[in-house]
Amino acid sequence: ANKLRGVLIICETIVHANLINNILIKHYRESAIKLYTMNDMNQEKNIEKINPGEIIIATNLAGRGTDIKTDDIQQFGGMHVIVTFM
Repeated sequence: ANKLRGVLIICETIVHANLINNILIKHYRESAIKLYTMNDMNQEKNIEKINPGEIIIATNLAGRGTDIKTDDIQQFGGMHVIVTFM
């Protein structure tokens, strides 16, 4: 797997998103992780674009309608999406 791909992790609840965020902070630089847990315009601006190696953690409701620009990661394989619930 290419470490420069972007990753989107979709969680069912804010609690689960925060839990995953707390785990990942121990293994990745904090600036590489974007936590998006509510429909908030300020948070939405943070995930409009994903850069190489970045991770977005969002609830299933938080990112509705958000168009994440992946131009900068296409050469690395695009975005890997993980859904943590079904």
